[in-house]
Order: sequence, then structure tokens, then C-alpha cells
Amino acid sequence: MQTSIQPHQIYNPEKETGTPDFNQTIRYVFQYIDFAISEDEARVITSLFVEKWDSLQGQFIKEEDLRNLVFDSCRSEFVVFLSKEKVHAVVDLIIRYLRSIGQFL
Repeated sequence: MQTSIQPHQIYNPEKETGTPDFNQTIRYVFQYIDFAISEDEARVITSLFVEKWDSLQGQFIKEEDLRNLVFDSCRSEFVVFLSKEKVHAVVDLIIRYLRSIGQFL
């Protein structure tokens, strides 16, 4: 069961262990995003990112290609009505989160 992200739950990099955490990723996105997005949209985009990330394990991929894979999945697998630019912005924040914990070079 997934818990709802509360507005007061802020991403705290000092509490990070170096292992990505789904809910911390969502918190990070909400802390830094500069446009409106629902929690459901954030969860779908993050889930798709994780799915693509896991399927590419051990492979090299450009950030732009990863952004496009997630956006294409949003359109083909789910009904996400965010623009390509907004999906890319969320993916960029996920990548920033992963960099902050040393999981993306």
C-alpha cells in the first residue's frame, strides 16, 4: 500500500543512504517542480522511469533518450495529459534526485 505524500514531507538529502527511494523521489519532485502536477501523475511518471531504468540496467543511455522513453510510455500505456516538456521536467528532477544520492553520473 502506498502512502500519500504530505506537503510537509520535504526531501532531506542528509537522510539519504545512497539507495533510491520511491517516496523520496516523489518528495524531491514536489519540492523542486515549478508547475502544478497531481500526485497520481508524479507517481505514474516515476513508476515508468523506474521501469525503464531497471530495463536498461548496465547499459549506457543518454538523458534525452531516457526522457523520451518515459514520455512515450506515458502516452502509450497510461493517460497522462501533461505536455512533453512537463514530463521531461519531471524526469529531469528524478535524474537530479538520483545524482544527489550518487546513483546517476
